[in-house]
Amino acid sequence: EFVVVLAGLHPELKRRIESLDTLVHKAGREISGEDTLGISIGVALFPENGADLDALLSYAALDMERAKHARKGARSSLLELAGSVERPS
Repeated sequence: EFVVVLAGLHPELKRRIESLDTLVHKAGREISGEDTLGISIGVALFPENGADLDALLSYAALDMERAKHARKGARSSLLELAGSVERPS
């Protein structure tokens, strides 16, 4: 885990996160030949999500956990779908 502080990036944040996620996903596919690599990013905005460093880090950590669970849930659903398609009737 690491922290990146991006001042004044709020309007572009969603696009930047999607771009980074795509880059990591493609790199994983190129290295392993499989879709196994992804990222989970937690975002905290000042002052909306906290007025000091501790509050912002806590909020970002919770947001990252939410993103991890969402990614795992989506991946689990895809694996279940793939398994049901591969099963003989």
